[in-house]
Amino acid sequence: MPEFSIDAMPEVFVSETAISRAVSAAVARGQLRKLASRLYTRNLDEEPERLVRRNWYYLITSYYPDALITDRTALENQPAPDGSVCLISDKKRDVVLPGLVFRPRKGPGPLESDKPFIGGVWRHRRAPGSKICARHARAVNAWRGHCHARKSRAALMRCCVGKAKRP
Repeated sequence: MPEFSIDAMPEVFVSETAISRAVSAAVARGQLRKLASRLYTRNLDEEPERLVRRNWYYLITSYYPDALITDRTALENQPAPDGSVCLISDKKRDVVLPGLVFRPRKGPGPLESDKPFIGGVWRHRRAPGSKICARHARAVNAWRGHCHARKSRAALMRCCVGKAKRP
């Protein structure tokens, strides 16, 4: 078993098989706190929702190492107000954490124009006019309560380009 040090762990981390016994023992001693399945923190005082939201980008790499941050999350560079984080990944299941929901979907991997993010994860690059598209996406997503609109790319671009041309 590798050497385990609580002080060497990040504020919020996902446990792995190699350290699970040491993590369980630290929880029993009151040195760590469990936030969700396999998710722990050294911070014993702060609200779980606040901890998770502050560390959302580090957590993506633990749950979805192949992820491409996309849709609304890539446009706004933060989780949606409802806690949704939009991803493209080979994994299919949502991960529900305090104050956050990772919502993966199938799709193409990173393109040449996408940017490397943290820990091997990628972030979809903003296209010209993306602020207008982001406003449109927020309105549609607020109505649906999900990450991505169910409009075709052509319909979304017609809407965004049409708004961009107006005075």
